[in-house]
Amino acid sequence: MDVPLSPDRLMQFEWRVRKVYLTLSDRVDLAEGIRFFCRCMAEDERKDISVLEESSRLHPTNAIPRIPEADLIEVEEGVTTAEALATQAVLTADDVLRLALQIEGSTLKRLDQLWIHGLGPTFGSLLQDLVPEAEVRIRRLIEAIHLFSTDPNLREEVASLWAAH
Repeated sequence: MDVPLSPDRLMQFEWRVRKVYLTLSDRVDLAEGIRFFCRCMAEDERKDISVLEESSRLHPTNAIPRIPEADLIEVEEGVTTAEALATQAVLTADDVLRLALQIEGSTLKRLDQLWIHGLGPTFGSLLQDLVPEAEVRIRRLIEAIHLFSTDPNLREEVASLWAAH
């Protein structure tokens, strides 16, 4: 069943993802480079939230995108899993980077883009300039994986994410 895409729901998800990154950035058991990476990603989430807040006032009510309800369920499950992983007693750099890879390649990011594009070319392009570009985020993730990861599978997965964008 299709449901209207709600900016409030997207903002709730983004706030929770931001909190995941902030939780990770505060973990003293992680290397400073990983914690800095997480702070940068949390800042990107803050910008996403700001854009969603602004766009919620601009979006024409007759053009609100409809999405399969399964997409929202998938995002909820992904965010809940991320929250649980961020509070595990023991996390490695690879665990954190794998989590970031899952977040950045998730349905949530696709739904954010769908919402922004639904504004039409004028408002959509203005707000798109304010959103941290997916390319920048993925490059930051690639750099972090190359610097801190010991898992060759993560390198392959981030290369696939890059190719998809």
